[in-house]
Amino acid sequence: MWIIRDGEKADATSIIDILTLGCARGTEIEIEVESTEDQTILDRIYELIEADE
Repeated sequence: MWIIRDGEKADATSIIDILTLGCARGTEIEIEVESTEDQTILDRIYELIEADE
């Protein structure tokens, strides 16, 4: 699973990689999954983002 900001990819399993993206609140990101096994994780991320409105 990847988090993408302005074309730069970070491994979503690595907090260090995520932090290097410098995503402040309100930053638009994309989340890319490579496996159907990641769907549960993607669903949880979506729930967390939506809960912080």
